[in-house]
This record gives sequence, C-alpha cells and structure tokens, in this order.
Amino acid sequence: MSRWIQWRFFAPRVLLFAVTALALQYAVGLVVRSCAKRMGTELLGTDVDVTHARLSLADRTVVLSGLRVANPCYPNGSALTAECCELKLDATPLLYKQTIIDQARLSGIRIGAEATEHTVSDSVSGSKKLAAKVSGRWFDDRAVTTASKLLANINERFEHNYVRQLDSVKLSTACCTRFPDRITAIESRAAELIRLTEELEKKLDAASVNQLRHDKTLNDLPANVATLRRELDEISADVGHLPLQLDKERRLIVAARRHDEQFLQTKLRPESVDQNLLNAYLLCDHVAQPLDELTNWMLCIRTIISTGTNARALHQRGEYVLFEGMRPAPNFLIRNLELRGEARIFGRPFEFQGLVDNLTTTPQIHGEPIRLRLSSTGTSPFELRATFDRTAGRMCDELLVDCSNVSFNEQAIGHDEALRVRIAPSVGSMTISMRIEGDKLSGDIQLVQNQVRIAPTLANELGKLPIESSMTGTLGGVNSLATRLSLHGTVEEPRCTLWSNLGPAVAEAMDRALQQHANDQARAVLAEARRHVDERLAALERQVADHRAKFALATGAMPERIDTIARLQTRRERISVEQLGRRLPSTSMLR
Repeated sequence: MSRWIQWRFFAPRVLLFAVTALALQYAVGLVVRSCAKRMGTELLGTDVDVTHARLSLADRTVVLSGLRVANPCYPNGSALTAECCELKLDATPLLYKQTIIDQARLSGIRIGAEATEHTVSDSVSGSKKLAAKVSGRWFDDRAVTTASKLLANINERFEHNYVRQLDSVKLSTACCTRFPDRITAIESRAAELIRLTEELEKKLDAASVNQLRHDKTLNDLPANVATLRRELDEISADVGHLPLQLDKERRLIVAARRHDEQFLQTKLRPESVDQNLLNAYLLCDHVAQPLDELTNWMLCIRTIISTGTNARALHQRGEYVLFEGMRPAPNFLIRNLELRGEARIFGRPFEFQGLVDNLTTTPQIHGEPIRLRLSSTGTSPFELRATFDRTAGRMCDELLVDCSNVSFNEQAIGHDEALRVRIAPSVGSMTISMRIEGDKLSGDIQLVQNQVRIAPTLANELGKLPIESSMTGTLGGVNSLATRLSLHGTVEEPRCTLWSNLGPAVAEAMDRALQQHANDQARAVLAEARRHVDERLAALERQVADHRAKFALATGAMPERIDTIARLQTRRERISVEQLGRRLPSTSMLR
C-alpha cells in the first residue's frame, strides 16, 4: 500500500518534470532559432532563415537545421543553403556579448542553388536582353554586332546574277545584236540591187522600142552596168565574209572566258572571317554569365564582410580599452568550420569538403585573414583556395581554383540567327585565378577540353549556303579546345580579354567551305555562260547560213541578167551625123 502511495506521489511529478523539460527545450530552441536568425541577419547584412534549432547545454552545442542565407545580389535566390549546422560554443565570451565558436560543421551545403537555377531558367527562356546586359559588362558588344553583320552578309555575294556580267556573255550579246543588223543591211542592199536591175531591164525594153526617147538611158547604161556589177561583187563579198567575221567573234569570246574566270574568282572570293570576331560571336555570351556569377559570389562575400564591420561600429557602445599584451576579439568568430556539400563552378556541379579558418565578419579586428580550402570528393577532382584579407588596412581577396579532370556536358554556343556550334560532351581541365584588391579586378581563367566533337548549325541567310557538311568535316579534325580569359578593370566596370582556338578553327572551316562553294559556284556560272553563249552563237550561225542560202537564191541569176544587159548595150544602133544623109536605119520612123 505504501508503494502505491509513493508511486502516485512521484509519477505526476516525474511526468510534470519531463513535460517541463521538453517545453523548456522547445522554448530554448525557439529562442536560439530567433537569436540565430537575428544575429545572422545583422552580421551578414542579408536575410538568414533557420527552420529548426536545438541547444545542448551539456556539451555547449547548437544545432541549426534548414539554414538559408539570402543572396544580396539575387533577392529571390539563396547564397547558401545547408541541411545542418553544428556549432560548439565557447561559454566564457558569451558573458562579454561575444560569440566565439571553436569548432563548427556545416553539411548538406548547396551554394547558390536557387540563384543558379534562376539564372539558367532565364537563359533557357531566351532572355536576350539580360544576356546582352551581362555580356556588355565584360566584352565590347561591337565585336558581336560586327560578326553578326558579317555572317548575315556572306550570302549576298552568291545571290547576284554574274552570268550577265561576264565579258564572254557581253561580247556574245553584242555580236548577236550586230550580226542581225548587218544581215538586214545586206538584205536591204541585195533587194535594192535587184530593184535597180529590174528597173534597168524595164528601161532597156522601152529603149528597144524608141531609142531616141531613151537616149539618156542608153548613154548611162555602161555606168549603170558597172555599178550593178560592183555592187553585186561587194554584197557577195560581204555575204562571204559573214562566217569569217562570226569565227573571229567566236575567238574573241573564247579569249574573254579566261577573263571571266578571273572576274568570278574576284567577285566570289569570300572574305576571310576574322578569328577574334568569331570568338566574340561564339563565346562572349557563353562565358559572360559564369563570369558574372563568379564575381557576384566574390562580391557577395565582400559585402557580407563589410556589412559585419559596419554592424559592429553601429552597435558598439563606449570604447574598448585593451591592456598591454591583449588583442581585441571580434563579436563573432568561428575558428574552424568544416564544410561538406555541393556547388557549381562554370555551370558544372561539384561535391566538396573543406575547411574555413578565422571566419568572422570583422577580420581587421581579429588580425587574421579568412582562409577557405575546398576539395572535391567526386569523380571530378578540384581544389579551391580563397583568402579574404582585411588586416592592416588591406582589402584584398584572392581565389584560386584548379580542376584537373572536369566532365563538360554538351554545349551549344553562338546564336540561332546565323551560326551555332554544338560541342559534344568532353573531358578537360580548368584553372581560375582571381584577385580583387580594393576595387581593382585582375585574374586569369583557362579551360581545356579534350576529345571534342564540333558540329556547326547554320540558319537564316547563312543557312542557304551548302557549306554546313563541309564545315563539319573540317571541324572533325579538331581534337581539343583551349579558352583563356584575362580579367581586368574594376569591380563596377569589369572587362575581359578572350582568346580561344575555337574561333580560328571555325573560321578556317568556314573559309574552306566558302572557298569550295565559291569554286563550285564559279564553275556553275561559267557552265551556264558557256551554254548561253553557245546557244546564241549556234542560233546566229543558223541565221547566217539561212541568210546566205536566201541570198544565193535571190541573187543567183543576177550575174547572167547583168551580162544580158551589157550585151544589149553593145548591139544597139544609134543615129549619127555621118549616117544621117546616107542611110536611115530600117527601124527609123523617117524612112
């Protein structure tokens, strides 16, 4: 009975103690969560959210779950998200309103996930305005504009009708214009000769009846006969010379064909595509976005550090007096922070683990620069080292990244308006060196891709040219791509100098393809011109042959008719003074 009474006495109290402890633990968690959010927001200068918090007084450990740090550069994105953050507090500095953490572990990190997805989404949706704005920060847009115009105008030189501009065609046209006129003139002269002959024959018939009335006709008969013979000979000679003249014109046309080849080579010769322009056209927009992301993360960290410095100055009351041999301590310090998670570098995901030393928002007070060391744990090894130095009045940040074996996904670079190049998945290396001292930016980024396969795609006016397959064949001999970016300028106005062997490779492939197409086009134009000229000359030869046959038929009897007229001239009898008193002709009217 006494045991039952004791159990009834202790059980409610034990239960009440457990509930109170749980409620206290929950309340402490809420307080810690609220403090973590408030302190994080004040220290980092951006929104910090914590899903759940738990405090263990036994080992002075704070566990934060669902940590999210907003990105100051992307209000809708996150600079960092983490599944769990474990902090081991140093209790003594808490009495002086200082948070000193000896050991910390941050796991399940995703750096810039939402911001990256937001940026990629904008890029995929075709936000050309944003891409142009980002590209314009790093590169001179005039190079891209010039390359676009050059590619758009390449097809123009092949669209002209060069057949009519060839000398052989011009000569054949002139020949086919002159010969019909010449033939018409000869036919007119022949018709006039026949008319004069017929007219003279009629006069002679009339004179045979009355010679006295047609005495003038009979007197002019020798001259008229000579004129008819001379005209007949000249017309016959002109008709006989027509084939010779046509053959001479043909030889001139054949000689002009050699000049036609030179003319077409000059007109159809493609301008060499500038390698630097092609590099700008293909790569500027492709590398500008990762460059912008990389510098934004560096600036984000600089902003956080600067915000922490300003926050301390705003919240500081009174003046710290340090005794000899003592060093000032920051309000917030994590001596060692272990990291484990994933991040994206130039669009490539990496799993990493690493360590951050002297993580504080006031490194100038702590006297030690913040150092970050990361290394990958996946199949793509990389090493990242970063230093943020604010000691002795300095403001210098450095970033070094070395990736020796990077798997690059398929890439499509360029513009859909004219030229786009697809690069198949490949393996290569990447090194990044960036330094920001004050506002001055400097650095160097190198990318090398091995065992690449490049396939171009042409569109719009450039796509009308049959050069895509030829370019693909030439680019098939390219086994590796190298790209180097040299950073300079300032943080507000960053600039970048781009070099890559992709531009020279594509330019060489395009030059060869265009030259081959120009040769094919020249052969086609010459063949068409030859056919055109041959057809016109053949038609002209038929016309000349028809004219000669017609002339022969029309003037075949002319020599005999002229001879007949000449004979009539010699047989005529005339009245003379000597014969007037002696004998009258038998045909005289006075007899």
